This record gives sequence, structure tokens and C-alpha cells, in this order.
Amino acid sequence: MSRHVRSIAVRACLLGLGALALATPSSAQPPAQIQQAVDAAYQRFRTLNEGKNADYIPALAKVDPNLFGIALVTADGKVYTAGDVKTEVSIQSISKVFTMAQVIQEQGPDAIEKRIGVDATGARFNSIIAIEAVRTVSGTGAPEMNPLVNPGAISATSMVMGPTSDAVWAKIIGFHNAAAGRQLSVLQDVYKSESDSNQRNQAIGALMLAYGYIKGNWQQAVDLYTRQCSIGVNAQDLATMAATLAAAGKNPITHSQVIDAAKVPNVLAVMSTAGLYDDSGKWLYHTGLPAKSGVGGGIIAVSPGKFGIAVVAPPLDDAGNSVKAQRAIEAISAALGGNPYGESQVQTTTVQVTSPPRPSLEIYGFAMLDMGHNFKQIHPDWYDTLRLTKLPASPNEFGEDNSTFSGVRQSRLGVRSSTPTTMGDLKTIFEFELFGTGVDSGQTTFRLRHAWGELGAFGAGQYWSPFTDPDAFPNSLEYWGPTGLAWYRNVQVRWTPIRDDNNSLMIALERPGASGDQGVYADRIELQGIKARFPLPDFSAAYKYSEKWGYVRVAAQLRKIKWDDTLNDNLDLSGDATGWGFNFSSNLNAGKNDVIRMAVVVGEGIENSMNDSPVDIGIQKNLQDPLRPVIGKPLPIVGTSFFLDHKWNDRLSTAVGYSRQDIDNSDGQAPNAFKAGQYFLGNLLYTPVPNVMVGGEYQWGRRENFSDGFHSDGVKVQFSFKYNFSWKLGG
Repeated sequence: MSRHVRSIAVRACLLGLGALALATPSSAQPPAQIQQAVDAAYQRFRTLNEGKNADYIPALAKVDPNLFGIALVTADGKVYTAGDVKTEVSIQSISKVFTMAQVIQEQGPDAIEKRIGVDATGARFNSIIAIEAVRTVSGTGAPEMNPLVNPGAISATSMVMGPTSDAVWAKIIGFHNAAAGRQLSVLQDVYKSESDSNQRNQAIGALMLAYGYIKGNWQQAVDLYTRQCSIGVNAQDLATMAATLAAAGKNPITHSQVIDAAKVPNVLAVMSTAGLYDDSGKWLYHTGLPAKSGVGGGIIAVSPGKFGIAVVAPPLDDAGNSVKAQRAIEAISAALGGNPYGESQVQTTTVQVTSPPRPSLEIYGFAMLDMGHNFKQIHPDWYDTLRLTKLPASPNEFGEDNSTFSGVRQSRLGVRSSTPTTMGDLKTIFEFELFGTGVDSGQTTFRLRHAWGELGAFGAGQYWSPFTDPDAFPNSLEYWGPTGLAWYRNVQVRWTPIRDDNNSLMIALERPGASGDQGVYADRIELQGIKARFPLPDFSAAYKYSEKWGYVRVAAQLRKIKWDDTLNDNLDLSGDATGWGFNFSSNLNAGKNDVIRMAVVVGEGIENSMNDSPVDIGIQKNLQDPLRPVIGKPLPIVGTSFFLDHKWNDRLSTAVGYSRQDIDNSDGQAPNAFKAGQYFLGNLLYTPVPNVMVGGEYQWGRRENFSDGFHSDGVKVQFSFKYNFSWKLGG
């Protein structure tokens, strides 16, 4: 058989099998089985100590060789992970797959085959000799090269069309973004390191121009190729990109059609024959999976119609492929029947590519028992909390010390749903708990926490205020929590114009509300006609920046508060005030087992948005004005919170920390008005099996009055038993 005929036969066979694999329906394996396969591979190979980092690019030699992360994304968008799946490495040669796919998408499969070719070269991926040996197969016009070796990849990059280098780059990075489902960026240290040491690729670019494989600016092509290899990705990004190919070109997370389904087999065929450098044939022989490796330590593999899988582990073998990644992917694929050439895969002729996204409904919650002892007094309606504003404001206000409590008021029940639409997923959440507040204080009764709907960037209903950072709350047993936190669920309409893995920006109009303190004048008849009014909704916004070390977040709130004097007398006590506040919060990952949670809140007239503060407006003396002898003052407040969540091991954890708030009272408030609060807790929590937690916690708090010199302490120990549940239908 001539080489020409053999080449055509091999390509036809691969394309045919690729199409058959894509036509195979996704086998619905239980999620637990998939996660078990991922976890087993991680545990089996995490201590494997073979290979070494690539060092011909200096920046790659510096990458942590112990980095190991596995991510698997199914064709219907479910994600399974183990290890470090968030640390970014450079994508390197895996980018070749998606630039090739971009050219095929825009110019058709023939463009790649006629200009570059789709045959394995039989030489190293960066061989210059291979360029000299390339010849065009008679009668086809197709050279014997492919887009997954450096000469072909640089040529493929040169084929992405655009009026300027920046325009071409915008298209390249945009295609990678679409496949990954998030905004990616270049690792500048890698880009500089490669640019300073890519003389071989520059020589390849010049030769490809000389031999007609590059038609334009070869320096631009080499630079763009170097930049695309320096894109930062993590294991979950790569698995999503692989799953996009597994799902017939549609990103299973965003549901965006990145590449036409009919063109995906062309991409998979080249991955099958040339994806793992010199070991491509051996890899295909053992796994059957189209795959691509990168010298940054990543490998992606595709089980068409089933899943995409990616592993990041920098140490490479002699062929330039990650040692751990190969072993882990092979083990997981074998456990899940991922080989598209397996017997079970070729017995069906069904043309269903993959199931469309389906609506899902999840019922979740937990049952929780709290038992403990109050060594000091607290308002009897708040027996199972350490709410500082409910501590005594005078000696023995609530009787004698020492009382025991128990209850199930923290128990929770929720329902959430997700429904695919042409505008993205419609998500809803309804969540209730049994902790009575307001008129139900002290009662065990259903209370609404969240009633929220979200479609794309818009949401409406009752949910966390953007001024609140829920992640600043420690992993505590005590229900009410730190005194210095902004902590408020509110009715709102919200717009989130920016939301990706690193940045989010949300803006909301919220239901207004505030309270006032008439202080020492509370019994005066002249104040009985004062009525609050809110002419505008509260405005709030928050920006959050996240990285692998944690995040920083800044939120702001602005509100207008008015009060009208409805009493017909010779005084006019009407007035208004502007409330404003800033909430600076952060979570810092201090090693693998520690998270520092902290927040600082400053503002005035924002007590309504705080976790445990009294009034927003205090009464201020204004005796020099006979028409308005008293006025309202928005009370300044400063809140601080600092907690550490520490994980001793997989079953034991501790939260410990301190918070406080300080209010600048107005001079007309009563001497026993709340001025300052301090709060401390420390606990030990034990999780014997998944979804079950038992723990004990010590809590201390102090309330300080405005001007009478009195303070009271709260001291508690609490033991809790918590049982989580979740049941999901669809999805």
C-alpha cells in the first residue's frame, strides 16, 4: 500500500471513529462513581515521584513540582475534582488544539489539511529537520505535517485572520475563553521567559515562511504563538475545554456553541495521532482517548459524548508528557469506560450527541439541635444566642444568672432550581429556617430567609444585600454571630455586570428601612407625631477580586432617611439624614488548612444593615432653636471582625476570633443606650461521617452603655448536633 493511500485510509478511519464516538449517547454513570474514580486516581498517584519539570523555558522550571490537580467535566456540565484544581499553569501546547479548532471553525477543515497537513511527522515536536523533510503528497496538495507540532502550530496561528496583531490576539484569546467558560489571561512571567528563549521557534517561523506555509508576518506569528502558550489555566479550565470537545463543540457549563459539532471530529482526529508528541501512538493504543499534552504539566483528554478530563502535574517524562497526568487519566478512563473504541461504544448507531441541559430541582437543609448553658443573663427571647444588644442594660434586668437552654431553631429547609433558557440558566431559591425574630422572637417557627430569582446578570427578590459579605462569617455554632459584621438579607433588584473567576461587581436597589431613638425625650407628647418616611430605595454595590490566595471585597451603601412631624403644634421636628457606609472584607488562605476571615465596617446611619446594632438615628439636643429644639443625628459606627477557621484534619476543625462595634451616641440618647459591644468565640467541630457534625463552643460578649458606666457580660457554652440532607432531581 502506498504512503499516500495509507495516509488517506488512516485519516478516514480516525474521522469515522471520531464521528461514531460523538454519536454515542452519554452514559449516565452515578455521580458517586465518577467522583470515586477521580478520588481513587488522586490518592493512587499523588505520591508518584517520577519525571522532572521542563527547564528549557526557565519559568517552567520554577513551577511547584508537587502541584497535582484532577478535574473531570461531563458532557452535561457536572464537575468532579480532586487536589489543586485552581492553581494556574501555562497552557503551552494544549493551546495548539484550540487555535487549530478556531481555524477549522472559521475556514473549514480543508484549510488546515491543505496548508499544514494532518499527518504525524515522526520527529520531535520542535524539529527543524522535520520541516526539511516535509513534502506534499502527490494528488492531494496536503503536506505531511500537523498543527500540533511547533512548525504546524505557528503556521496555524498565522492563519487566524485580523487587521492587526491585537485584533488577531483578541480572537485567539476569545476562542480560548469561550472553550474555558471564563476570562483567561497571559502569565506575563512565562511569556517573557519564552520570548527571551524562543530562538528555535523563530528559526522555525522563518523556515515556514520560506517554504510557503506562512503567508504573512512570521515574527508576528511566532510572538502570538508564544503568547497563546503562556495563557494561564488551571485543571478545571482545561477540563471544561476538553468537555467542550466531548459535548460536540458546546461548552457544557455556559452552553455556548464554541465550534460546530460537524467539525469536532477533525479536531479529535489530529489529537489522536499527534497529541502526545512521540508517544501519541502508544497513548492511543492504551486509552483510545484523543488527548493533548503541554510542557507546562497539563494534559487534556476527551471521551466523546461522555466527558473531558484534565490533569495538571508539572514533572514530565522524556517525551515531554506529564507522568502523573498520563497515569491518572488512564486509570479514570478505565474505571468509567471512557475508551471510545471500546466494545460498548461501537454497538450502537444512535445519533444523539449529548443530552441537552435539563431543569434541576434540589431540596436541601439540615436538622440541628443546640444545647448549652448561659452563665450570665440575657433577654429570655434570645436564650440560645449571644446577641449583645439583648444583654442587660441595668443590673439584674433579666433576673438571676445561670440558665440552661436547648432548641432546634437553627434547622433549615430550602429548595433551589435551575432551568435552562436562551438567556442562560434561570435560578431560584426559597429557603426557610425555624428561628423566630421580630414579633416571633423566642419562638420556633418558619421564617423566610431567601426568596430569590436570577436570570443572567439580573436578580430580584429577598437575598443577601450586596453590602453584606456572607463569607466573612466564621464557622461557628452560635446563631447570631459576630457583632461587628454587616449582615443583612433584604428585598432588592440586582444587576451583576461583571462576574468571572477573578472579578465580580454587583449593584442593587434595596428596600429601605431605619429606626430612631427618642432617648430621654421619649415620653414627650411633642414627639408622638413623628413618622418615618423613605423617599428612595437604598443603594448598595460591591466589588470583589479573587485569586488563589483568597479575595478582597469592598461594598458601599447609601440611603436617604426622612421623618415628618404630623402633630399640629408650634414645633416643626421634621428632618432628614443621609446614611452611608463602607464594608471592607477579605478571606485569606493562610496555608492549606487555615482561612482568615476579616471585615471592617465604617459609616453612619447604617445600623439597620449590621448584624446586631440598635438604632440608625439618635436624638440630638438643639435647644438654641425654639422651633426645632431636638434634631435627628445619623449615628456613626465602626465595626471590626477577625476570625480564623483552622482545619486540624479531614474531620476536626476550629473557629476562633474576636469582633467589636463602637457607636458614637448622640447627646439626647438615654444613659443606658447601647454604645459598644465585644464578642469572642472558640470551638471544636467534629465530622465523623459526611453530612454529620457535632461540636462544642465557648462564647463571651460584653455590652457597654452610653454614659452611665454600666456594662454587662454574656458567657455561654454550647453543644450542637447537625445533620445535613440534600436530594436533587434532574440536571
